[in-house]
Amino acid sequence: MARQELKGHASNVSSLLAVNDTLYSASKDKTIKEWDLKTGECIRTLTGHTRWVRSIASDSKQQLYSASWDDTVRCWDLSTGTSEVLESMVITESKSHSLGVNAVHLDEKNNKLYSGSDDCSIAVWNHDTKTQIKVYGGFGVFGAVTALLGSEDGETLFSAADDGGVHVWDTATMEAMDVLTGHTSAVTALALVGNLLYSSSHDGSIIEWDTETAQRLRTFKAHTHEVLSLAVYTPKDDNGEGTILFSGSWDGTVRAWNLSTGECVGLLPAHASRSVNAICTATLSDGTDVLITGGAEGSIKLWNPTDLPKPSTPSVATNYVPPQQHYAPRSAPANAHGPQAVAVAPGVPMVYYTNPVPAPAPYPMYIGGGGGHPQVGGPGGQQICTFFMRGNCRFGASCRNLHPSVV
Repeated sequence: MARQELKGHASNVSSLLAVNDTLYSASKDKTIKEWDLKTGECIRTLTGHTRWVRSIASDSKQQLYSASWDDTVRCWDLSTGTSEVLESMVITESKSHSLGVNAVHLDEKNNKLYSGSDDCSIAVWNHDTKTQIKVYGGFGVFGAVTALLGSEDGETLFSAADDGGVHVWDTATMEAMDVLTGHTSAVTALALVGNLLYSSSHDGSIIEWDTETAQRLRTFKAHTHEVLSLAVYTPKDDNGEGTILFSGSWDGTVRAWNLSTGECVGLLPAHASRSVNAICTATLSDGTDVLITGGAEGSIKLWNPTDLPKPSTPSVATNYVPPQQHYAPRSAPANAHGPQAVAVAPGVPMVYYTNPVPAPAPYPMYIGGGGGHPQVGGPGGQQICTFFMRGNCRFGASCRNLHPSVV
């Protein structure tokens, strides 16, 4: 049972950020709310965005950044501490992003702010002056940017995309160092534990990556629908149990994964039959640890992170086994790198070329008109209609893409 439930949002809670005893929540209702985690009281509501607020981040200077599907990033001054609506400063007045902004990440160490958008770009900003440094990417370079996360030392930026890839960037040059491929659908969230990166996806899985080698290590799969959110928790006295990774899903549950063993050690029906869109953890000033979840129905719930119900069916992460490399058969045409050369029948004489035949991409990239990207992947392989997720699919029941029933 939840310790506390915070009600006030009129629609989906999409992002949560805990700062000491204060919680900030962003929602599809276009607002950001500030909560007192000790009393459960809503202190104030920040209004200004005209569409869904997707992501929030804060700094040590009493500033809050928010990314929205109104194509803007806003900076809020929180220094007054009053309940009045704050004046906002739109960073993207020049419309640097031409479509909705899904993610914002602040790197105070390097004085940079990053924003990622449905227009398949990442914008880099000077944190102090709020001026734009440069925009990277664009249509055809990689998919719509769905999440951003930086390494602790500030030297690396990870960007997730709806084409299933995770790009690894050198923040000094913003050169792409690697692309982590393994998901068969949109990547929704990222989390870091040391040199291990975790990515969740609409394909229903979580993948563990070694950021130093760019190698895929393990796959966590137990949710029955898309995995939307991740949060890391290390108990003060873990009794040898180690770090826990929480994952929230469209199936309405939160799962707790022991990263030492790979075992699912907790299964919480947090927002029954409604998606868990956001998760975070916090340690309050009195030393109390809390797990905080935000659901599609607009509620926020506080839980004891060490007292989740045990799953009735055991689930353990599986080690990744790289597929056998295929090479072109002798009978392949001169252009042996085409898709026809990928499948090799048993017993066919082999000729080894200098470069192995590339495997076909496991997912196409779709670009929808008017600001939407039908994304690949329900657990059954359907394409998820982003227009439907935004509430403006004009095809209704006749749409060829998936309109998820658990939203």
